[in-house]
Amino acid sequence: MWSDLPTLTEGGYLPEHGRQVIPLATNDSMTRFVPHITVLLLSLAAASCRQSLDVDRPGDTAADSDWIWKETTPGSAITPGFDSTNNVIYAVSGNRELLALRAHTGEELWRRKYGNGFPNGENIAVAGEVVAVGDVDVLGFRASTGQILWHLSRLEGAEGTRTIPTDGTTFFVAGHDGLVQRLAAHNASVLWSVRLLTADTALLAFGPTLINSTLFVCGVNLRSAPFTGSLFALEAATGALLWRYDYTPALPGQSSKCFSRVARSGDLVFSAQDDGRIFAHDYATGAVRWVAPRIHSPPGDPSGPGTGPYDDRRLLAANAERVVVSSDDGTVVCYAARTGAELWRTRGSGAALDPPALAPNLAIISHSGFAVAYDLTSGTALWTRPNLDLPSEDFTRFHGQPVIVGDTLYLTGFTGTRARLLKR
Repeated sequence: MWSDLPTLTEGGYLPEHGRQVIPLATNDSMTRFVPHITVLLLSLAAASCRQSLDVDRPGDTAADSDWIWKETTPGSAITPGFDSTNNVIYAVSGNRELLALRAHTGEELWRRKYGNGFPNGENIAVAGEVVAVGDVDVLGFRASTGQILWHLSRLEGAEGTRTIPTDGTTFFVAGHDGLVQRLAAHNASVLWSVRLLTADTALLAFGPTLINSTLFVCGVNLRSAPFTGSLFALEAATGALLWRYDYTPALPGQSSKCFSRVARSGDLVFSAQDDGRIFAHDYATGAVRWVAPRIHSPPGDPSGPGTGPYDDRRLLAANAERVVVSSDDGTVVCYAARTGAELWRTRGSGAALDPPALAPNLAIISHSGFAVAYDLTSGTALWTRPNLDLPSEDFTRFHGQPVIVGDTLYLTGFTGTRARLLKR
């Protein structure tokens, strides 16, 4: 751990710039804190396994006993990054500041402003001593001090970069100009660069996902009507194309593209097509093993009322046995990973804007306004917690993807990030 960093005092650490960290492990009232950026540790308690929702309301003293700390900086929806070597959480504020917070106390170690206005990114990646943020441009920061080490501008090909996977020594970026690159973490030198194409048309690149030695990227053609797209599998070391799967729509008028990150279980990789179907691909070849049908009824649906939208943006996560998938209408479906058989289905409180986070026997989904924990075996909602100070299903009160580290869940949102210790 860095030796020159300040430590948390008993009454809370007050940085020079006057934003206070408030420790909350002693039943403090929710009225003590200002609604801003916070990091949330939620308890995965087996005792919570009951049929009805255990709703955590602001001001409820019993619920407040689980809170550990809150850091009061206006927040963003960018998923936090975790530095396991130094036990540090990195978060981005609502005005483009990168913050380093001690994970177990919330103590602010440093902050670095890198721009103005609301950020437009998805995650923070950590590779050794470098922290990378994809916020249209890509920036690399020194993990111990926040010093900006390099800045890859949109003019250099990373336009629209939002999601950044890492293998621990390099970063992978994918831009809205179809350019996919592998960057050396220490100086952003380009190790390889490829452009996703359909015929002579450059595709927008979305959702890069690194799984073992393969980088998966969604290529989308927004010039077609409706939109079309493909899933690309690239060799991570060289950028060489391993395979490509071109989507086709189930019904006329529907999009045939993927947009979000893929997930893996064994020798299968799962992708969500925007027409609402889920595809299981062979990891090595891209061959389709099974397809799960859509769960909404678009116009022209021969088997339903046809009153729903054309497309359904579904987000997914997988473990060895199950694939958990959300939907725009709040529905959550669990499939058997090997066969695609539906195991259970339930309805959450509003749309899920980010992929689920999976823990042993638990799926945590950030619905509009609430984080909900579902039993992986039955789909029962075990508990729900407002991820805002005032519970709201207004999707504009945004929040990021849950991040699980051990028995700790980190969740950012409109009012920031909260920290809660989870007892199993």
